[in-house]
Amino acid sequence: TSNSKEGLIKELVESLIVDGKYVDRVPNGFTQMLPSDTKILNINVNNNIIDLNFNNKLFDVKSCDERKVLESIIYTLTSIKDVQGVRILIDGKTLNKLPKTGELLDDVLNRKIGINKNYNIDDIKNITNVTIYYTSKFNDQIYYVPVTKYMNSNDNKIKIIIDQLTSRMSYNSNLISYLNSNLKLLDYSFNEDQLDLNFNQYLFDNEDNKKVLEEVIYSISYSVEDTLNVSNIKFFVNNKEIKKEYLKYFKICYIINLSLKKGYCASVAQLDRATPF
Repeated sequence: TSNSKEGLIKELVESLIVDGKYVDRVPNGFTQMLPSDTKILNINVNNNIIDLNFNNKLFDVKSCDERKVLESIIYTLTSIKDVQGVRILIDGKTLNKLPKTGELLDDVLNRKIGINKNYNIDDIKNITNVTIYYTSKFNDQIYYVPVTKYMNSNDNKIKIIIDQLTSRMSYNSNLISYLNSNLKLLDYSFNEDQLDLNFNQYLFDNEDNKKVLEEVIYSISYSVEDTLNVSNIKFFVNNKEIKKEYLKYFKICYIINLSLKKGYCASVAQLDRATPF
């Protein structure tokens, strides 16, 4: 129902407020992004678009952190099922630009705004972008860090994602990928909103027990879902489907995006991973 969705939205946004109501949910090493004086004035949901009205304290941050505040809100709320975009209002007026940097914004924002942006561009032609989910370890816990990469490439985005995740080169030494560098995407196919991905045997963590690491599934799934807007992904190895019992994977219901070591936004599960994939 609308009321239950609005309640979830309010809870998620309050999870992002410094020293807020849900500060106990924030893992060690993370910080919330929204200033402590931030208040939600009202929430409306219409046609899968969230109108979120804040007081004028939302961007009481350094200019270099304005975008992190925005990314944190947008990436958190668009993890809710069926939410297609968010309109940010300040004291009832639609936010059209960031107050300090002056960056112009669309009325309705979605994940196309990117997060933790990284640029590797030599030419203004053939620029493409993908969002890659890396992992970062802190206090023996694994967290997922989305990085929107802008690059010159004519390759299709699925190939770019797998190439980036299997590359031994990372732009940030704190971010890692668990994908085997020998992993190859043999082929893929779309069936409505389902994507079938067929890999060689290096998808398995161990060929004897034929298990696929949770971190591998999450990194691929999040990256593909973010970049291509598909809702269901099936994994195959040499044309044989990986059955559920072979997947060390549990689906989470939604995430919040916090600042990890005051560097980049990272995704933190907010519900227990109790539902098998």
